[in-house]
Amino acid sequence: MLPPHHRDHLLENTHPNAKPFFYQLLYSARQLDLPLIIWDTYRTPQYQRALYAQGRKDSALIQIGYTPEELRHIRTAGYTHNKPILTSIRNPFIYTTGKAITIQWMNENGIPMLNPPEQAMNELLGLLCIQSHHVWGGYWPVKDYHHIQWKP
Repeated sequence: MLPPHHRDHLLENTHPNAKPFFYQLLYSARQLDLPLIIWDTYRTPQYQRALYAQGRKDSALIQIGYTPEELRHIRTAGYTHNKPILTSIRNPFIYTTGKAITIQWMNENGIPMLNPPEQAMNELLGLLCIQSHHVWGGYWPVKDYHHIQWKP
């Protein structure tokens, strides 16, 4: 079981101006007993390319600029084509500037999971993001319920 604060230190990798807003959002979410955990913050371009490669066939990735050597490294690291697609973003601009975070929901046993225990929790998170002037991926045409982005 992971304690809710287990990965809060990752917010230290966010943009200096965004950091207090992310901490405030996290504090507000926890005050409402939203069972979420910080999953990801800053991403290198290489890490983003690995995330993008997961769930996609090598032949398609080579067509858009991946090399066979790069794909061998990515696949060896566990980002395989037979797992679910994680992201539609190849250019990690927002993550490489530290202006976005990814959260995961936690079940009652403290185990990270993709979906919240109750759908209403997603809606509440979205409202918190709006109130604190963040962008929430749950409002996008292609939903990304785990993405929160600082909007100056």
